Amino acid sequence: MSRFTYPATLTPDKKDGGYVVTFRDLSEAITQGDTIKECLTEAADCLEEAIAARITDGLIFRSPRAIGAASDRSRCLAKWRSRRPSISPCATQA
Repeated sequence: MSRFTYPATLTPDKKDGGYVVTFRDLSEAITQGDTIKECLTEAADCLEEAIAARITDGLIFRSPRAIGAASDRSRCLAKWRSRRPSISPCATQA
């Protein structure tokens, strides 16, 4: 079974509070949460739905870009494992 790691960026939402979560490799995958813990839960669900939608729609599904710079490694990582993604506890604010 393949395992993919998708970097997620948590950006503080200065207007409404909380954080906005985006994935650089899946531009349609955007979510938010009031706390980092909530963001990680929402990000896992968002990632799962974005990947499922691409598969259902027959869109190109590429492996995520490699994590390169130290700033990439310090951000939270979404890990796609079989049918359910999980988010690593390494999350920090962007």
